Amino acid sequence: MRTYTRPMGIMVLIIALCAGTLIVYASSKAHGVSLWDGASCSNGSLNLSLTTHGATREYYRTTTDYGAVLAEAEQETFMKDMDGTFNGFYIDFAPQLRDTVIASYVYVGETPPDPATTSEFLLVYKCGPQNEVLYTCYGDYGTCAQTAEEAQGESGEDGDDNRLNRGYGDGHIAILYPAEEAEEEVGVDIYIYATREYIPNFITAADLPETRPEEEIVLRQAEGVVARYLPTGEIVFNLGPDEEGKTYAFVMSDIAGTVMYGYRFDPQE
Repeated sequence: MRTYTRPMGIMVLIIALCAGTLIVYASSKAHGVSLWDGASCSNGSLNLSLTTHGATREYYRTTTDYGAVLAEAEQETFMKDMDGTFNGFYIDFAPQLRDTVIASYVYVGETPPDPATTSEFLLVYKCGPQNEVLYTCYGDYGTCAQTAEEAQGESGEDGDDNRLNRGYGDGHIAILYPAEEAEEEVGVDIYIYATREYIPNFITAADLPETRPEEEIVLRQAEGVVARYLPTGEIVFNLGPDEEGKTYAFVMSDIAGTVMYGYRFDPQE
């Protein structure tokens, strides 16, 4: 009977090729971030929406607008393989004064972090009995600022930029701004979190009919946002729902925003 001996070099090559197919690289993609319901002036915990596969490490750092580091750690992650929202990524620290501007930063994936394997999240808020979210960011590693001081350069001094809908979906759905290039300088620009798109002249005075409509009409819509014109002459921006089912309505009495106010709708309340 004829026997055949496979050359050792070929055997080694086959084993190496097979072993190569077993290598699994970590991945982590961010989809959203919000402030945990229990957050306070001594707790900067976050809700992280993400998809991970083989994630191994996580890191967090919490800072203030005056440069203090309140909490920091790098550790093994529990979010190894998940697709959804991790509620209450826990971060606590020494109590701060009311109205302190606090930034919670997190990355999930690998250490050292890399945009191909690691996602990051940042949320800046003014703490108090009713926390005020000033700024959020999420994406591949390298997308966001990592401290409150750095975030101020992106969102305006102390988060006090010229946004219109502060407190009504501006932290995670869309930000409305006075139009910078609209006809007669009257209109609304918009930034959409879901698409990371800034849309100048989202609506302007030129978009309004000459007479008020008998029924509400849709002026324009984008992901998560619908602008409507009412028979009263008011303009309503409906924002949401977000991942928790919350929606917001921001109302302008006219295109110039002479009077502005808003509503929050939470299906759990």
